[in-house]
Amino acid sequence: MIGFENAHKYHHGEYETKVVLYDVTFLFEPSDHVAVLAEGGAGKSTLVNLLSGLDQPTKGTVHRDADMSWPLGFAGPFHPAMTGEENVRTIAALADHDPDEIAAYVRLFTELGHHFFEPVQTYSSTMRALLAFATSMAIPAQVYLSDEKVAVGEGDMRAKCEAALRRKIRDAGLFLVTRNARIAQSFADKFAVLRHGRIIACRDFEDARALFEDTTSRLDEIADIMSGFHTA
Repeated sequence: MIGFENAHKYHHGEYETKVVLYDVTFLFEPSDHVAVLAEGGAGKSTLVNLLSGLDQPTKGTVHRDADMSWPLGFAGPFHPAMTGEENVRTIAALADHDPDEIAAYVRLFTELGHHFFEPVQTYSSTMRALLAFATSMAIPAQVYLSDEKVAVGEGDMRAKCEAALRRKIRDAGLFLVTRNARIAQSFADKFAVLRHGRIIACRDFEDARALFEDTTSRLDEIADIMSGFHTA
């Protein structure tokens, strides 16, 4: 199984403690395609980082009984002084895959040209994200993890990324956390909403969207009240 069991996650700030998860149990099969709808600031990145192993729960258990990707488009593993090729080869070796094969795939996929052989610190943010996304596509996983991103870049490259991910999840699972209901519906077949530190499983997309929109409207109403604006 994949997911959270009696999991708590708190972020302790200087003036307050933010509760991202409060005693959450939410489990799914590695082959499932799951989308969790969540507002900005609700803890989207934290959920994905917990499942990837980049973060740990304050209390409780995170189950990772499958080969998990790192978050799609996440460039954290890249050393800035190393070239794109050197980074990809290093990651491939650590993942026990053929560095030549993985580097060739990433070079062709990204269309970075000579930049692939230059230090990552010279890359734009889009180039780094593309290198990271392509590396995730090159290294097989049983479950792909996405914090909003199902593609990077613009136009044809974005379409290329989406198509690659769809091919991958034909034989693999997906855990997607997003505020975009359209993307959730397009990529997932199981849905939930992150609300007040709880992951609420929903029967279908329409139930998830209704709950999410209700949550969003309430947050907007609270924001209006705090700013001194009141609707008639």
